[in-house]
Amino acid sequence: MAAPQRFDRLLLALLGLSLTANVSMALWARARVLQSPERGSTVQVGSTLAPLKGTSEDGRDVALSYGTDSRPVVLYVFSPSCQWCQRNAKSVAALFRAARERYRFVGLSLSSRGGRQEVLPRELPVIYATERVPFHSTPQTLVVGQNGRVLRAWPGAYQGAVKREIEAYFATTLPSLDMTSHAG
Repeated sequence: MAAPQRFDRLLLALLGLSLTANVSMALWARARVLQSPERGSTVQVGSTLAPLKGTSEDGRDVALSYGTDSRPVVLYVFSPSCQWCQRNAKSVAALFRAARERYRFVGLSLSSRGGRQEVLPRELPVIYATERVPFHSTPQTLVVGQNGRVLRAWPGAYQGAVKREIEAYFATTLPSLDMTSHAG
């Protein structure tokens, strides 16, 4: 009976080592993904954005330059199929109406065409990204200075702390998110 007990102990020890190795590898891989610049949920404050290239709603090639106006640019990154972008629509419209005299607003769609009517006010210009951009998640709101330097950045929809920070920064009050809007 001693040999089967020894084999069981050896098997349990190997199983424990395998489990420990798998958990360690999973934690290492998770840390690498979270640190990856490709994952980047938002561009960092203080970084400099190159002019963004894309197409306008009428199909013309455009480039967003930041120093063409004395006002900072509020760049709202969205995707028409993003449920949180749709839920955020009323808040973005309210922010645009409240701050458009002090800031130049531009929507950047990560989708190639269409869908803005559910997400942005008609008066807000949109660029449809045609080249690789440093944004990988939506929605995001950035304030960009004339030199392309990111002054502020908020990832996500306007709720909780993000909503409070945006309201304080722009000195306005925003409506609550529309939790009934969603992609069909």
